[in-house]
Amino acid sequence: MFKYIENILSDNIIDYLHDKYYSISHTDESSHDIWDSKMTEDKNLPPVYTTQLSGKDKTQIQFELFNRIQSPFYNMKDVKHCDAAIIKYPTGTKLPYHIDTSIASMTIFLNKKWRADDGGIFQWVEESGIKGVVPKYNCGVYAIFDSQQQGAEHGATEVIGKDHRAVLQIFLRKPGEIGIKYREGTLSH
Repeated sequence: MFKYIENILSDNIIDYLHDKYYSISHTDESSHDIWDSKMTEDKNLPPVYTTQLSGKDKTQIQFELFNRIQSPFYNMKDVKHCDAAIIKYPTGTKLPYHIDTSIASMTIFLNKKWRADDGGIFQWVEESGIKGVVPKYNCGVYAIFDSQQQGAEHGATEVIGKDHRAVLQIFLRKPGEIGIKYREGTLSH
C-alpha cells in the first residue's frame, strides 16, 4: 500500500525542479505528452500533460532516491529502469483510478501552496476503505511491491483550484515492466 513521506528530496533539488519545470505549459516545446481522454475521462476537460526530465535532472533525482538514507528507495538493488517526469493537472482534470505496474512508485508534490479545497487529492484503495493525501510541497506517497504484488489502485480527485496540480512522478521498474491497468466504468470519488 501507499505510504506518506515528507521532505523527500533535498531543498536545493526540490526548489530547482520547481523553478525549472513548474511554469512549463502544454504549449511549451519541452512538454512532451498530452494525455488522451481515457486519463481524464472526458474529452471536454483540459488536457493533462507530461514533461520528461532532462538526463542531468533525472540523474540528480536518482542519486538522491538511491543514496539518501531517509529515502524509501535507499540502496534498492532490483531497479533496472527509472522513469521520472513532471505531470501537470489543470483545473477541471482528475486522475481515474488505475494500477501502475512497477516494483515501486513515488509521487512528489510540487505545489508550494495547496489546500484541500483545491481538489487534486491523491487517493488509494485499501481493504479498510479509500485513503487520501492533500498535496504538500516536497512531500508525497510511495509504494514498494514484492514480486508477488501488483501496484495499489489509486487516482486523484478533480482539480478545482485556479492553479494546476504539479507532481514529480517516479516509477522504478525491472526490464520489460511497463503498463497501467485502468478501472472499468466511471470514476467516482
